[in-house]
Parts: sequence; structure tokens; C-alpha cells
Amino acid sequence: MSQRLAAWREVSGRNARFVNIDVADDYHRLLTLIRGIEPHAIVHFVKQRVALYSMKSSWHVRYTIGSNIQATHNLLAAVVESKVDPHVVHPGTMAFTAMARRA
Repeated sequence: MSQRLAAWREVSGRNARFVNIDVADDYHRLLTLIRGIEPHAIVHFVKQRVALYSMKSSWHVRYTIGSNIQATHNLLAAVVESKVDPHVVHPGTMAFTAMARRA
């Protein structure tokens, strides 16, 4: 992450803050962070992003999809509970479509 933050600083001339939270498992830290920062926007990438990992077995598929759904649910619930009104950007891929077909 330090390399990514340095690359962002080099390209933009600005600093970015990184907070390591397991969004699927630590709802209260996420809620506290959103309340504290009051962000204008949140870009939410899924928790488990490695499609090959998720296609190893039916257990891995269930784990990946379950974690990703829980993370998205927690983010949306925390936004509502915080009473902060940020734009939420949730980029998606076709990986889950391919994964579901192979499982």
C-alpha cells in the first residue's frame, strides 16, 4: 500500500490517507471512520478481488460472494446510520458472472 500511496502522491501532488479495515467484519470501525471523515465519496471495491482464488472450489465461491455481499451491506448500512451522504461508487467486473458459470 505504501507504494500505491507514493505513486498517488507523485502523480497528484496530494496525500491520501489509508485505513486498513475489514469492512465485512468490522462494522463499528467503519461507521466511526465514516462519521469522523464525513467523506464526499466512497469508492468500494469488493473484499476478495482475485477471481482465480474464488474459482478454486465451491467453498471458495461461497466465501468470496458472502464476504463481498457482507462488505457491501455493511458499507451501505454505515452510510445510512452515519447520516453522512457521500456518493458511493461500486465498480464491478464480469468475474462473478464467469465464476458462477464455472462453479
